[in-house]
Amino acid sequence: MILKVTFILVPVVTAVVAILLYRRSHDVIPATTKTCQGELERSVCVVTSVCYHRDDKDATHKLYGTDLPDGHVESLAYIIAPDIFPQSLVYLSAPPDTHLNPQTFTQEVTFLLTRFKPDNIMHVFHDDLLPIYAVLSEFFPDTQAPFPVRLVFADDFGVMPHDGLYQLLSSYDLTYESRGLCFKEVIVGFNKKSLWYHYGFASPQGPVPHNKTYIQHLIHSFKASVPNSTLPQENNQVLLFSRSESRLILNEAQLTLSLARKLGASVKTLDLEVHSVQKVLAEVSRTSLVVGMHGSMFISLLWAAPNTKVLELFPYAVPHDQYTPYKTLAGILDLEYVAWTNTELSHTVGHIDYPREYGGLLHLQSELQEEIVEQKVVPPHLCCDDPSWLYHIYQDTVVNVTQILDLV
Repeated sequence: MILKVTFILVPVVTAVVAILLYRRSHDVIPATTKTCQGELERSVCVVTSVCYHRDDKDATHKLYGTDLPDGHVESLAYIIAPDIFPQSLVYLSAPPDTHLNPQTFTQEVTFLLTRFKPDNIMHVFHDDLLPIYAVLSEFFPDTQAPFPVRLVFADDFGVMPHDGLYQLLSSYDLTYESRGLCFKEVIVGFNKKSLWYHYGFASPQGPVPHNKTYIQHLIHSFKASVPNSTLPQENNQVLLFSRSESRLILNEAQLTLSLARKLGASVKTLDLEVHSVQKVLAEVSRTSLVVGMHGSMFISLLWAAPNTKVLELFPYAVPHDQYTPYKTLAGILDLEYVAWTNTELSHTVGHIDYPREYGGLLHLQSELQEEIVEQKVVPPHLCCDDPSWLYHIYQDTVVNVTQILDLV
């Protein structure tokens, strides 16, 4: 009896499975649609019923769908210099042998993007988080972060230290593997409205045209998405940004004590190698004065209250008026900004033996090494591997405490 039932059930089950598989493979694929807003180089599009593929050979990102105009190209993400970092997105009609299976499409809204430089906190905020927030707050105007959208990274960085900040913007887990994914609805493209600075790929770095009022409003709204990052302001607190690996303030203890005595204030020292980003943001939100050597920690000024005083320090031969991302930000946020540059070569410690990406010069001929070491001003240059810039910006400095006290 058992054998008879088995002989009957097995063919029946097999037939049912075959029918289900046939139906699934023949589900009707909804027609691909694409709606865009913004100018060509800053357009943001919503595309439905597409699959994603990346060709590593030519660094091309492709979206396959139905009835798409072959070869149409748009920007996948914010890129400051497309000729240096090509990140084109090409829309293509799916080849006849491509099986677009609707059962594999992600059901939630997805934002497909590439991160710019996710190991650097300045770039994380300026080039990724604020542009992402700007796009999503327009698509979901009645929603506070986290937004009901999945962030899918179309890059090869993998998991990075600051990914928790990206997670604050999405109610879904971050997705790091994008190849072969199909989307019911996907957002692609960034706009540049939130940006205030370029890094010098085509011309020496500097501010870009920007709408101060728009960026102020965007930052104010964005800060609400980062929990535990704002504290009541204290009028007698000073923050000293410290660095533990390079670009050191060699007499930091003397500077700390002198600031405390001059201002009658408590001086807190913060270091991103020691303290969390949220800790730094919270302390910046309640301080009255921020002092530190030029570096990415100054992006935390996003959390500074209006009229906070900012003193940015620069190593020898690095003209402060040529490197102004944080001066520009301070102007947007109505902060009181001033800069100091070391003018005394005897108060400088250079490192020709560092790796070349950190200012080392041993890969250069001795005559060029001497020329760079003796420079009084870094010549104008492009990003990002100019040996003169790298050598001087990674110098350590004995700061002139008297001059600094006069500035605060």
